Amino acid sequence: MEYSIRSLIVQSIDLLAGNNVPDPELDARILLSELLGYNTTELFMRLDEIVSPEIVGLYRDNVQKRTKRLPLWYLLGEKEFMGLKFRVCDKVLIPRPETEILVEEVINIFPERVAVTALDIGTGCGNIAVSLAKYVQGMKIVAIDISEKALEIACENALRNEVNHRIVFLHSDLYNHHLKSKISDFMPFDIIVSNPPYISRSEMNSLQPEIMYEPMEALYGGIDGLKFYKWFAENVRKYLKKGGYLIVEVGYNQAEKVKGIFEKNNLNVVRVTKDYSGHKRVITAVNG
Repeated sequence: MEYSIRSLIVQSIDLLAGNNVPDPELDARILLSELLGYNTTELFMRLDEIVSPEIVGLYRDNVQKRTKRLPLWYLLGEKEFMGLKFRVCDKVLIPRPETEILVEEVINIFPERVAVTALDIGTGCGNIAVSLAKYVQGMKIVAIDISEKALEIACENALRNEVNHRIVFLHSDLYNHHLKSKISDFMPFDIIVSNPPYISRSEMNSLQPEIMYEPMEALYGGIDGLKFYKWFAENVRKYLKKGGYLIVEVGYNQAEKVKGIFEKNNLNVVRVTKDYSGHKRVITAVNG
């Protein structure tokens, strides 16, 4: 039996919607577009085109996985962030639009070709580090993560975006006593950035099914979700220059608590930036 692009999309929308997948029409179109190599306009113009049996099989397999709420971006294998393409899989957190606000904050602080050293804590797929290296030409970055697999993917993303020569990737745990010795050659830093795990224990029980496919170590921030911000407050000053910046992403309801934690430890909060939904999302502090 032959299937047109139109018929496949209609069938898939019904199947996805029946399994409570958000934006079923968008997902159905994106999954087929990627397999066919068409953009949205091309797909729309070719709705009556017959799809090969091979593509039909691959498409239906992906749609079925999506009904199980496997994230769309894991199925596609990549996600755009700051206009750049990043490989993603279930070993790394999927980059979110909110995190672009953090990157933009750094770009606004540092002129393009000023020599700057940065530390990216919990780099994941490398989206923050790679974007900063791409858009702040004078920046050299050390990016650390507890996951060796995440670091492999981050290295790949740095290479594909042609900034691998300006990023040093290191495997380390924040609570490892050897952290300081591993990065001592690069200290002190002009800036430390991080999108740390910040989901609390109570929030873990109400996450969307898609999020539960993402690595737990990139999500869970301790009982109150503030574990890593407390570490920053107590430790980052020994890695930062006097007057250096600490810029972090926070949960939608955490800004005031994090601000208080920082300021108790002589980190002067100079700006709190809202996300596209109006939530206070990025905190910029200075080492006083």
